[in-house]
Amino acid sequence: MWSIRIEEPNQPGNLTVSLKDAGNRSLKEAKNVFEMLVISICNNFKLSVQHALNLFLDNNKYLAHLLVKGVKGSYDPVLLMLSDVHQHIDFIVDSLLVVDEKESLDLFLGALKPCLISKEVTVAESCLALLKDFIQVYMQKGLKMEVVCNWM
Repeated sequence: MWSIRIEEPNQPGNLTVSLKDAGNRSLKEAKNVFEMLVISICNNFKLSVQHALNLFLDNNKYLAHLLVKGVKGSYDPVLLMLSDVHQHIDFIVDSLLVVDEKESLDLFLGALKPCLISKEVTVAESCLALLKDFIQVYMQKGLKMEVVCNWM
């Protein structure tokens, strides 16, 4: 089980996010996978940082609801978030090399998992394509495939 820690940037970690201007930063400014997800959610769902963080409570229960059912019937924010993540696969894999790989991987894959059962087929297909490319990059960089297999 993982937990979310909110810290200032002087203490970077695998599951930390700086609250300072997180909603106004670009994904390129993210320091880890969790912060990248929070920034993408803030930008695409038009949420404050605090509301984005709340989506991760109760084992991603609220995030899962948005990913599966969309936002007021629209799946555009979900697809935009998946596109953001897809465009930053190299960053995600590289960030796993410098932190607790299993903890960050659990967070990352757990956040995306609900997309696989989305009511919108395009969301599920986009998620599958993202996961396929993620696993390819992950394996190319020589990371432990058993960590991904254990998650599945």
